[in-house]
Amino acid sequence: MYDAFLSYSHRDKHLAAAIRAAMRRLGTPRRRRSTLRIFRDDTDLAATPELWPDIAAALDASAHLIVIASPSASRSAYVGDEITHFLAQEPRRPVYVVLADGTLVWDRDTGRFDPEVSDAALPTLAEAFPVEPLVVDVRTSARSRCRPTTRW
Repeated sequence: MYDAFLSYSHRDKHLAAAIRAAMRRLGTPRRRRSTLRIFRDDTDLAATPELWPDIAAALDASAHLIVIASPSASRSAYVGDEITHFLAQEPRRPVYVVLADGTLVWDRDTGRFDPEVSDAALPTLAEAFPVEPLVVDVRTSARSRCRPTTRW
């Protein structure tokens, strides 16, 4: 059983690794090992001749789905397949969105992310939210981690 499954484009794998590490530290004393189990394909998959069955099994065994949204994720068939598979399971489990790059604009009239102005919107997320979700926006912090900083 996994507490969460991280779905992301491999262009965002550095952020997926950072999110996983930060989540595992939450509420855990410094000298104790985290009890949170967070699935990330780079760390939790063994070499296999059949990738999808292992991914599907991890999705089925996950209590939450965390989608790292970005323009590259919106174009990824794999991210779309992971979301579709997770949403098809009963009972419905929570889906969270972390905005890594691009834009997401919620259209109140249609009740979904507006694909005309949202380059990070994944079409498969349209059915995930009956109302506007709170999107965790890490665009600024994700960019600043890549830039050297000067300390005075």
